[in-house]
Amino acid sequence: MSNEQDQIARLRTEITRMEHAYWVLNAPIASDDDYDKAMNQLVALEQQYPHLQDPLSPTQRFGGQAVADGFQTIAHRAPMLSLDNAFSEEDVAAFLLRAEKALGRVPALIGEPKLDGLAISLQYQHGRLVSAVTRGDGESGEDISENAKTIRSIPLQLLGDQYPDFLEVRGEVLMKKPDFEQLNATLETAGQKTFVNPRNAAAGSLRQHDPAITRTRPLSFFAYAAYTTGENQLPQQHDQIMSKLSDWGLPVNPHRKRLPDQTHIMEFIEQIRAQRDTLRYEIDGVVLKVDDLLDQATLGETSRAPRWAIAYKFPAQIAFTRVKALDHQVGRTGQITPVAILEPVFVGGVTVQHVTLHNYSECLRKDVRVGDWVHVRRAGDVIPEIVRVDLTRSTDRRAQAAVPTHCPSCNRVLVRDDDLVALRCPGGIDCLAQCVGRIWHFASRKAMGIDGLGERIIEQLVMTKQIKRLDSLYQLQQHQLVSLPRMGAKSAENLLQSIEQSKGKPWHRVLYGLGIREVGFKTAQTLAEAFPTWQALAAADLETLSEVEGVGPVMAEFISQYFQDSEHIHQLESLEQHQVIAASKPKQTGILTGERYVITGKFRLSREEIKTILEENGAQVGDSVSQKTTGLIVGDAAGSKLKKAQKLGVACITLAEIEQRLEQQAPN
Repeated sequence: MSNEQDQIARLRTEITRMEHAYWVLNAPIASDDDYDKAMNQLVALEQQYPHLQDPLSPTQRFGGQAVADGFQTIAHRAPMLSLDNAFSEEDVAAFLLRAEKALGRVPALIGEPKLDGLAISLQYQHGRLVSAVTRGDGESGEDISENAKTIRSIPLQLLGDQYPDFLEVRGEVLMKKPDFEQLNATLETAGQKTFVNPRNAAAGSLRQHDPAITRTRPLSFFAYAAYTTGENQLPQQHDQIMSKLSDWGLPVNPHRKRLPDQTHIMEFIEQIRAQRDTLRYEIDGVVLKVDDLLDQATLGETSRAPRWAIAYKFPAQIAFTRVKALDHQVGRTGQITPVAILEPVFVGGVTVQHVTLHNYSECLRKDVRVGDWVHVRRAGDVIPEIVRVDLTRSTDRRAQAAVPTHCPSCNRVLVRDDDLVALRCPGGIDCLAQCVGRIWHFASRKAMGIDGLGERIIEQLVMTKQIKRLDSLYQLQQHQLVSLPRMGAKSAENLLQSIEQSKGKPWHRVLYGLGIREVGFKTAQTLAEAFPTWQALAAADLETLSEVEGVGPVMAEFISQYFQDSEHIHQLESLEQHQVIAASKPKQTGILTGERYVITGKFRLSREEIKTILEENGAQVGDSVSQKTTGLIVGDAAGSKLKKAQKLGVACITLAEIEQRLEQQAPN
């Protein structure tokens, strides 16, 4: 190594340790002058020897280029799942009981504050930060690597040299309360729009298209999980993994604690609750995780959440306000929902003005009337709800709200669902509100992802009869868009480009975007695997549909009814002509054709690798064991799926047995 290389490497290491001590440990090891001196020396050397520049040098932390066409979407190596919630000691006891039944004992847990921020995934190769991706929909997120580099507490190079060759770190980006207050004060002084709460400020700052703006926002980061691709590269306990991350320069929450039993768990929850207002960052509860990784593998996960972790949510903050009006909103499926319009009230970090009452039975049960004073909270610190009417303050009450008989959008006579709870408008796309709602859903991020197509624009296009069906979007011309109020030529051009870029989406995203009743994103994925084209799905009878995992008789009926409508068939034919639906890959056939497998436990290969092997040989791979399962492939520390397979008499086999069968039956 040359003298200048050695000098540059020494300065980079020295500056990295200074930044870690200042931003992560909050214990500076150098003065501001010493830091500036070292940084200036490094800048000068890198300018003098440009061939020695490194994109992860401390001098490059703020040098990212602005994103011109939006963030690139990147699939996660493994889904970033949600957490199931607990709201009481009974919920915690039930969680522990489920774990005890699966493990034969009560496992030790790790407790830590539940941060109210934005989840991201960091990937390090040989200790160097190579990417940062938001959680997104859990399956894929946005590449915000350049913005993440501006967060001073995220190391660009890990400390030490004992880290794995590949390391994925998951954690939370947030804005601390004092930093949030200072940012808002700065924005207000500059005459700019301020943020409502620290979480919104963090999310908005992290997703800026220009890293130079993110650089000016005081964001922080805490790691909460880590994964590698190899075996035995991390400790086998979550608590020890967090200690390792800290050794490598990653910030971890100092309030985590090992909890051996329910008594200690509840004491810890109360301790964190008591500290909530004095912490420098917003939290909305406590996360409880099984400490041992083999126990985690045994407990497994659902398609939505791990069975080895739970989020204990603190009681929502309650505020008082008055009901100004009761509105009736029409959803995209025609369901009429009562909504209370409130005098604005600040609760749980946001200003609340609209609260859904879900259905008219609920509205009558709570007896909410115009003029009433009500207790409002954000359930789980997310969804606003009216807890109850304050009868001591609500004097001289008005008459109960009448249940509507006609659609507030198209004036058709409403019908009541078979459950006698939901009211529905039968107008379909001939109802303005439903038509707008369906197109907006189709354009949403998880479906077609058409940026810039908001409800107001859709409503204007529908009202002027320029679009009516989903496929109408792909026939829009620029002159139609520029005729809309406040739509300039450049905005119209951008929207048309976004519509064009939405073409060629996988079938499951288009299927989700169709908005068939009860068909959510996960079910759309399952249906698309079973029926790789819309024609195949349209031809399926009720019995065939009901056999698909997660599709019951009610959903099967909704799917069947959807494809019996000739308008829907014409719409799909048109979408296909416009190449909106990506050509389906031919279904793999092979030795395992017609067989269905489920995977449980830990293996030398990743689950995705095993799944690929099975699918390439014609098999289907599911998430849950049923009588239709051909076999359960069992690895180390197999979970509850093994017990279910044994109970149902499903064959339990090893990965080696599958590999041996494939090798023996492979054509010469």
